[in-house]
Amino acid sequence: MPEPFIDVMATSVPQPSRWDRGDAGGAIRTLDAELAKAGLPGRLAEPLRLLTRAEELAEAGRREKEAAAARMEAATAALLADGPLDLAAYGQALAGVAPWLDSEAGAPAALVGIWNAGHRLRSNAQQMVFGMAHGLHAELQRVCAQVVAEVAAVPALPQGVWTAATSGQASTLAIRAGLESAWSSLVRLGDRWDTIHAAALLLRETGQFQQDLMDLDGCPTELGLLFLNWQPAVEQLPQVRRMPPPLRVRGAHDRGFRPGLYLRADHVAYQARAVEPRRGLLARLAGG
Repeated sequence: MPEPFIDVMATSVPQPSRWDRGDAGGAIRTLDAELAKAGLPGRLAEPLRLLTRAEELAEAGRREKEAAAARMEAATAALLADGPLDLAAYGQALAGVAPWLDSEAGAPAALVGIWNAGHRLRSNAQQMVFGMAHGLHAELQRVCAQVVAEVAAVPALPQGVWTAATSGQASTLAIRAGLESAWSSLVRLGDRWDTIHAAALLLRETGQFQQDLMDLDGCPTELGLLFLNWQPAVEQLPQVRRMPPPLRVRGAHDRGFRPGLYLRADHVAYQARAVEPRRGLLARLAGG
């Protein structure tokens, strides 16, 4: 049986954006890790700095609340102890801890201010990533093109490797044929391909790409994102899906799908380039 993988031909089930789940920090850190694995480390340094500041605020607020509770307990214990009463000292202690402790009026003012500041920092970090989305996606496109070029340059593998049912079987056959290095390259590049598309998906979930994902002349968005020459992929992709995962990008390349990472504008430009030679031929025929 073919090994499990994400079936780009399957009907996608709508999922809430990971940016709408109240955990911008988690989404940003996931994206940062995927960008680093894709070969683009450090791109989210500034949003991560804001997240770190928000976490520092929350931790400092927690510590201060605990300290205030301890001071309040000590002041109350002094009232219960034998000896002279110092109500003025108790009043001073009460005034000092009031901004940090819950009361009948609601949450403590100091913590509310810290929570609000932390929310603003996280919101600013998220909006910063949203503003970077197109630039990051363009970088991922360039990296993906490099990955595909490296995949295309891997030496040809024996037919038995291509028809193997699992990656393990394909690996064994490649090693026996003396092509362990070629197989290792395909595994590494396939992992990087997956990481690039995982990062691109998270960027698209920001909602900044709605105009870039419209279907073009019947091109399914799921296919258009992966293949510039998507028409043959409609019929031939099931064959590629049955291959061991490390072979799929090479299989798509060899079938002329033009694998990569694309948006609507890329397809428009590709179609324009395809039409231009035909126009030139018709012009020459008309003039001849």
